[in-house]
Amino acid sequence: SSGINAEYGGPGSIPWLIVAEIFTSDSRGKASSLCVGMNWICNLIVCITYKSLDSKLQPNTFFLYTGVCAFFLIFTFLFAPETRKKPVEQISGEIRAQAAKCPPTVF
Repeated sequence: SSGINAEYGGPGSIPWLIVAEIFTSDSRGKASSLCVGMNWICNLIVCITYKSLDSKLQPNTFFLYTGVCAFFLIFTFLFAPETRKKPVEQISGEIRAQAAKCPPTVF
């Protein structure tokens, strides 16, 4: 029961929340699919790797996962746009302006 409550209050709900805030309605469906799919892939990775890591790292298994979460928490604070009291169009414009500064990628 407490694990379920921690999931709903923790980072597991971010894919559903952030998609609604930073994507326009025309791209929200695809972005939601991508974010939720990535969330489930990460959950699968944890499920697949936990048993073998637990046998090798016994009491310290969760420190590895905590480190990964800490990295992505810092990444989010540094690179996710501030959305408070901003319309979606302004946020999308800021993301496009930031993306224009980056070199082109394979995509």
